[in-house]
Amino acid sequence: MIYEIGKHRVRNGDIYDDLDELYAGQKRDIFYSDPPWGNLEYWQTLNQKMNGAERKATNVTTFVNRVFDVAIKYTKDDSPIFVEYGIKYNNHLIAIAESKGLHLEACIEMLYASPKRPMLLNIFSKNGNLHLSEEYKQSVYHQHGYNCLKTALKPFENAKTITDPCCGLGYTARYAIDHGMQFYGNELNLKRLEKTMEKLRKSDT
Repeated sequence: MIYEIGKHRVRNGDIYDDLDELYAGQKRDIFYSDPPWGNLEYWQTLNQKMNGAERKATNVTTFVNRVFDVAIKYTKDDSPIFVEYGIKYNNHLIAIAESKGLHLEACIEMLYASPKRPMLLNIFSKNGNLHLSEEYKQSVYHQHGYNCLKTALKPFENAKTITDPCCGLGYTARYAIDHGMQFYGNELNLKRLEKTMEKLRKSDT
C-alpha cells in the first residue's frame, strides 16, 4: 500500500517485494537506514502481534543482501549509503556490501539506546568517491541516535531526497522534515509506519 503525504511517499509492505511503485522510476540522493539486525524473528513476531500479519521465514544473510540491492538500485551513482548496524554482525554486513561492489568509506562507532550499547555507522559509496575527512569521522564518533544521523548527513544536507526502506517510527523521515527533503520510506509494520506518517502529516500542514 502506497501513501502520498504532501511531497513524501511511503509504503507499507515487505522489503522483499518489488519497490518500483514506491520509487516511481526515480533514484534518490541519500540512503540512510537502521535495518533490523540479529533477531529478525522478533520483528516478524511483533508485526504479527500488532497487525495480525503472517510471519515470513527469512535469515540475516538474505535480508542484508536485499537491503543493499535496494540501496544500489534506487539511489544515484554518487549517493552516500548509510547503514547503522550492531557490532556483533557488522563484519558480515560489510562483506555482503563489498561483494556487491560497494566501497566502505567509513565505519564509525556511534551510540544507540544508551552509552552501554554502541553500534556502528557504516558509510558506503558506489564509486569510492566520498573522501570523508578524519575531522568528519571524529565529529560523528560516539554521537547518539538522531544526533549521529544529523552529524553524519551534514555534508549532504542540501540533497533533495532521502530514502529508508526500513523506516520504522520515522527516524530518517524526521531528518527529511527538518531539512526540507522529500522522503521515500518503506516499513513492514503498519502500526510503526503510522508514527512516521503522523510526523509527515504534521510537517505538511
